[in-house]
Amino acid sequence: MRWHLTVALAILTVTAGCTSVTGFGDAPDEAVTPAPVPTAEPRDPIPPPGITDAGIRSVTTLSAAHRQALTNQSYTMHERYVGTLTRGNVTTTVRRNETTSVTGIRTYRHDLDRVRTFSDGRERIYRQSTYGDGQLWYERRDDGENRTFRGGEIRFGRDQFAFEGSFYVSQYLSTNETWTTPVVRNGTQFFRVVGSGGKPPWASLLGESEVYRVSLLVDSAGLVHRLDVRYVTPSEEIRHTIWYEDVGETTVEPPAWLDEATDRQVATNRTGGE
Repeated sequence: MRWHLTVALAILTVTAGCTSVTGFGDAPDEAVTPAPVPTAEPRDPIPPPGITDAGIRSVTTLSAAHRQALTNQSYTMHERYVGTLTRGNVTTTVRRNETTSVTGIRTYRHDLDRVRTFSDGRERIYRQSTYGDGQLWYERRDDGENRTFRGGEIRFGRDQFAFEGSFYVSQYLSTNETWTTPVVRNGTQFFRVVGSGGKPPWASLLGESEVYRVSLLVDSAGLVHRLDVRYVTPSEEIRHTIWYEDVGETTVEPPAWLDEATDRQVATNRTGGE
C-alpha cells in the first residue's frame, strides 16, 4: 500500500501552512477582512446651459434656457428698479416695483407701482394693475388724478412674461468678465455668477458705463432665480433687481377692482365708447 503513503504525503505538503480548509464546516481561525469597495469620486456640479466654471459662455443660450425653464410653470416674478437721471441741474429719480403672478399663458396678474421724484421734491405717482382670466384681460390705471379701465380679449399665444425675463438676461449680461461659484441653498444646487465691466442697454444714449456690476443666481436647468444689476454712466445711475418665487406653486387671485372694471367695460360696450 505504498501508494497510500505517497498520496498522504502529497496532501500534507499541499496543505502545509494553511490555517483551514474551507467548505468542510470548520470555522476559520481568523476573521477575513473583505477588500474595500471602491467608492465613486464626488463629481463637481454641472453648470447650467450657457455657463461654465469660468463664467458665462453664451448669453443667448442662458436666456433661452431661462425661458424654457418657465414653460408650463406657474411662478411669481418681482422687479425692483431705482434709476436716477441727471440733466444739468435737474435730477429725477424713478422708483418702480412690479409683481407678476403667472399660472398659464393667459392667466396672470401684474401689479406696478411707480414714483417719479423731481429735484424740487414733487412726486408723480402711477399705479397699474392687469388681470387675465384665461380669455379676457382687464386693466386699471391710476395716476393720482384719474382712474381708468381697459380690457379686451387675450390674443397672445405664448408666455409674454417669460420672454420679458429672458430679455433682461440677454440685455444685462454682456459683461467683460464673469466668475462662477457653485452654492447650495436649502439642499438645492445653484450657481452664482458675478461680472463686471459691461455696457448698459442703450449705451449709445446713456454713454459708456463708469461702473457696471451684475450678479445672478441660476439653478441647474438655467432658471435665473435672481438677477441684480448696477451701473453708473455720466448721466444716470441704475439699480435693477429681478427675482422669482413660488415656482410651480403660484396661484392667481382676481383683484378687488375686477367687478368695477367689468361694469365699466359692459357700460362701454353698450354705449359703443372706448
